[in-house]
Amino acid sequence: MKRIPAGAFVMGNDAYGPKHNVTLTNDFYIGVYETTQAQWQAVMGKNPSQYQGNDLPIHAIAKSECRDFIQKINSENSAYFILPSDGRKVYVKFRLPTEAEWEYACRAGTETNYFWGDSESSLNDYAWTPYNSGMRPQAIGQKLPNPWGLFDMTGNCRELCEDIYNSYSANDQADPINGVPSNGEDILRGGGWSDWRTNSFWSAYRQNVRSPWPAPDISFRLAMNSSWFDQPPDPTPTWTPTFTPKPIVSITLPLALSADVVPLNLIQVQAGHFIMGNNRVDNLNYEQEVPQHEVILTNDFYLGTYEITQAQWKAVMGNTQGVTLNNPDKPITNITWDQCSQFIAALNQMNETQWNRKYGTFDLPTEAEWEYACRAGTQTEFFWGDDDKNYFQYDYSNQKGNTSKQVV
Repeated sequence: MKRIPAGAFVMGNDAYGPKHNVTLTNDFYIGVYETTQAQWQAVMGKNPSQYQGNDLPIHAIAKSECRDFIQKINSENSAYFILPSDGRKVYVKFRLPTEAEWEYACRAGTETNYFWGDSESSLNDYAWTPYNSGMRPQAIGQKLPNPWGLFDMTGNCRELCEDIYNSYSANDQADPINGVPSNGEDILRGGGWSDWRTNSFWSAYRQNVRSPWPAPDISFRLAMNSSWFDQPPDPTPTWTPTFTPKPIVSITLPLALSADVVPLNLIQVQAGHFIMGNNRVDNLNYEQEVPQHEVILTNDFYLGTYEITQAQWKAVMGNTQGVTLNNPDKPITNITWDQCSQFIAALNQMNETQWNRKYGTFDLPTEAEWEYACRAGTQTEFFWGDDDKNYFQYDYSNQKGNTSKQVV
């Protein structure tokens, strides 16, 4: 969908007139392409088109069927967009464009017969016509777009609008739309692949057709109000962070092959709520972290104060085949999820009487638990603030010249 700015233009021309001034007082969105058969099939579960193809425009449909398609999307509340500005999911309601919106979007600020000028010499660059289409619809988006980035506005299929057909008034108008009586004639805009007359591809060209008239060169594109996107975001929840660390709980694990003991320290994290994710969309590296959303953790949990060390791994697993041990106080690395699961299973069995009966079994933290514990009640980019100048005080990074793991 493309956002089209509000504005004014002269609608019609000498052949399709009278010319009259039209003002569109609100921005609106219109489909960049005609509605495809794949989109229709996904919603309606069938494809009535005479010429079949997922990327071909849906055709051979009546206006009433277009309305059924739109009503089904809207009633199921299944149409939404993720706003790049803040990651919000916005549900929308689609409709057909009005005739005035259609011509305004087609002209894209131009006043010439075609949106590329007054000469038909470039017609083949922008439109599918009887001379280049093989007398059938073609896949969307193959020709050049208009100045506002809309494809196939003139040629491929003629397009239905919200209005019925009616004669123009010469009076100035704002947001015009003709009513929709049950026995009215539909309005078609834009030339189609079967239109032999080159003036059928003028921006001002209009044609009336008795409804229903499911011709193989009639299609439509969707529109929607901009107001769906102009609503202010929900206020960011505010509260006093409930994250309150409790005293460290320490248990000891006997080494498998000696009398030494290795401590495993855990900290109790109190239940609470926080905003998970971030709203940075200026870089594709962050696209999996939006949208932000509130998460509530209803139970306290324990989390390791440190990463699992090589000494702890050896104490539990005994057999260190397949892992590298070079310093007992460094974290265990280069292990798979399955190996982690084996470690946890062995740890639970080892401490069946000492820990599990009182506190429960060990497991990996959930992603939400991990971020909640990492934030520790903060809402900033880093848990120490939004400035990365203190980065190296909290983290070992190869940007600091550290190319190997360090002691925990």
